[in-house]
Formats: sequence, C-alpha cells, structure tokens
Amino acid sequence: MKIWWFANFYWFSLLIYLNVFMFNFHYADGSSINPFVVTFLLLAICIMVGEFQFAWYMWLAKKTYKPRKRKKTQNDSTVWL
Repeated sequence: MKIWWFANFYWFSLLIYLNVFMFNFHYADGSSINPFVVTFLLLAICIMVGEFQFAWYMWLAKKTYKPRKRKKTQNDSTVWL
C-alpha cells in the first residue's frame, strides 16, 4: 500500500505541474492555449488517473465490488408505460 500512496503523490504533483505549465504556456507569437481546452484536458486526466488508482487500490486491498441486492417491495409489480 505504500507504493499506492507514493503513486497518489506522484499523480497529484504531476497534475499540479501540468496545471501550472499549461495555463502559463504561450506560443512564439504570444498567443496562449484556450483555457476551456486546458480545463477539459486536465479534467479528463484526473478522471482517468482516479479510475486507475481506484482499481489499483481495490486490487491491492483484495476487495471486490458486489452490488447490493434490492429488496422487493409491494410496488415492484408496477408497469411503466
């Protein structure tokens, strides 16, 4: 689990670096990257890293996801049209 925590620190520091680098990046002509694109890209990276770290944690902790069984109630026989 120590490696998992070190990986969390690595991803967090990498995202901070990307955030600072991409929002302060300027092309040779002085223009900069569209902030919407940067935000979208960073959000996508955060989601992918989060999913990877969660799956890795579940594997390291030897946990499995079991959906809860829904208790049947009296209104379960309702037909939706």
